[in-house]
Amino acid sequence: LSHVHECVNMNDFRVQASSGIGDVLLLRGENLPLFNLNGLLYGRSQSAKPADRATQGIAVVIRSGGEPFALLVEDIIG
Repeated sequence: LSHVHECVNMNDFRVQASSGIGDVLLLRGENLPLFNLNGLLYGRSQSAKPADRATQGIAVVIRSGGEPFALLVEDIIG
């Protein structure tokens, strides 16, 4: 939890696909790799286009040591 920098509503930001990285969140001039937590935990394949599947939900921005990244989650409880 100490590495969570911010949480942003995905309706306000753009997502693009990048070869070699996958989805990238364009956040105030910064390109952050975007990982779908549901897909990581349950191994679900993502068949829709990045813009279609990542426009809803919440991006949790993690800044820890190395490169920052974002996790796409459906909701935050608590």
